[in-house]
Amino acid sequence: MRQTWRWFGPQDRVSVNDMLQAGVEGVVSALHQLPAGAPWTETLIETRQQEIATRADGTPSGLAWEVVESLPVSEAVKTRTSDCETHLTNWCASLEALAARGVTLRTAAQRVCDAMDTLTHEQEGLATATRVAISASDRRRSNSSSRNRSMTA
Repeated sequence: MRQTWRWFGPQDRVSVNDMLQAGVEGVVSALHQLPAGAPWTETLIETRQQEIATRADGTPSGLAWEVVESLPVSEAVKTRTSDCETHLTNWCASLEALAARGVTLRTAAQRVCDAMDTLTHEQEGLATATRVAISASDRRRSNSSSRNRSMTA
């Protein structure tokens, strides 16, 4: 078991240095500054990863963003109103961006279930995009593990 902490980003009263002092081994976070329905870009995800990976003095913290605390499903998607299609597209693109940056997607499972519960068969693209993003993340993790095993053998 690893000690992970929820972190709200640079505006959180607890700093990366504070987490290290408390013995944190990994970080649970999200892009809390973005409203539900807004896309999480690879650049924004990378920025959060760097914030976690860097101490106040600029040296490496040794911490990583290990768990996506939440990738919110907007009310527009849940109720199929106004910006539903745009928000759905953004949500899928956000999952893909998380996978591309190597952030664990299995932790987004509850939000995937929430989204699936609110969608009809007309929006099967979400399920496909989610499966593709999770599969890509699994392949990256598997390839990384294989490389790490071969390097230590």
